Amino acid sequence: MSSFSEDPASPSPSPNERATNPKVKESLLKWWAIFPFAIFVVLVLTFGRPQANNPRANEAYTVGFVVGGCLLGLVLSLVSAWVTYHVTRKSQVGATLMFSVVILFIGLTMISNWARGRAERGSANPSPSQLANPASRH
Repeated sequence: MSSFSEDPASPSPSPNERATNPKVKESLLKWWAIFPFAIFVVLVLTFGRPQANNPRANEAYTVGFVVGGCLLGLVLSLVSAWVTYHVTRKSQVGATLMFSVVILFIGLTMISNWARGRAERGSANPSPSQLANPASRH
């Protein structure tokens, strides 16, 4: 007898027993978490560049600065989402909301830093209209 032959006395497994799939692990975030991240990337590309008066602000420095800002925002948001996921008994919605809030808060902080730097540069350098009309300066 061949070792590959089946024992005719043993019943064949039912279809339900054959289709046992291993449990698929649930993801940390919902699919729609890509939208706050996309908004954050646009904010970083728009407002996350180093200041123009920085002597080291060449192309390589600027690329590193922008990529570092993206990674920092992503990692901080993911860590806070992971903590929320475990605190809220594996709630994807809670983790996704925390991810969204943290990443958008970091983006808004970046905008405020950009605006503050622009205001400081604006007060130090007079505008072209003020240069044309020196009496309006005082």
